[in-house]
Amino acid sequence: MTEVETKSQTTTLAMDSAKPEVTDLDFEIKHPLTTSWTLFYLDPDEAKKFGWTAGNKEVLSFNTVEDFWALYHHTTLLSQLKKGSDYSLFRGGLDDMEKIRPEWEDKQNRPGGQWKIALDNRAVGNKIDDIFRELLMICVGENFGDFGEYVNGVVASARGKQYRLGIWTKDDVRDHCQVIGEKILEILPSGLNIQMEFITHSETERASKGRGIDPRPMMSLSKK
Repeated sequence: MTEVETKSQTTTLAMDSAKPEVTDLDFEIKHPLTTSWTLFYLDPDEAKKFGWTAGNKEVLSFNTVEDFWALYHHTTLLSQLKKGSDYSLFRGGLDDMEKIRPEWEDKQNRPGGQWKIALDNRAVGNKIDDIFRELLMICVGENFGDFGEYVNGVVASARGKQYRLGIWTKDDVRDHCQVIGEKILEILPSGLNIQMEFITHSETERASKGRGIDPRPMMSLSKK
C-alpha cells in the first residue's frame, strides 16, 4: 500500500494487481499535492524530424491527487507505447513553481544525477506498468520521507529490448541518493534480478564527450 501526501493530509491509495483503487477520497473535493508536477511525452517520430527537445512535449501539469489519477487513466500504458517513446514526470508547472524539464542540462537537474534501472522487456512483461505506476506514486506522494525534496522526477523509456527507468535527483549527495535508492528498491518486485546504478549528470556529460566511454556509477544497489 502506498500513500500520497497532500498539503493537508495523507491519503491512502490501495493497489490491486489489476487496477488502482482509490480509497477515502471524495472526488467532489480536490486534495492538493505538496508540489505541482508536469508530464512530458517524447514521440520518437517527432524527435527524429524536429529534434529531441521539440519532440519531448508537455502533456499536462497537475497539483491534486484527483488530477493525477485522471491523467494516469487517460494515458497509454508504458507497455503499449511504441518503441523509442519516453514518459517523464517532473516537478513544477503550476502554483508559480518553475517547471523542471527532463534534461540533465536543466539548472535544477544539473547538480544531481539519476538512479538508472534497465529491465528486459520479455522478463518483466506487463509488470512494467505496475512498476512505473508505483514509481509515479512514490514521487507525487512524497514517499521518500525527509528526502522527497531531493527527487526531481522520473523518466520511463520504451526501447527495443528494454524498458529503462530513471529517478532523477536534485543533488548528488551520497546520503541523500542512498536513501532514495533504498526506497525505490523497496517497491520493486522480486524475481527480476534488478540492478540499479546511480550516475551523476556531470559523469554522464563527461562520458558523452568521449568515444566509447561508459559513465561510471557513484553507487549501485540490487534486488534478486
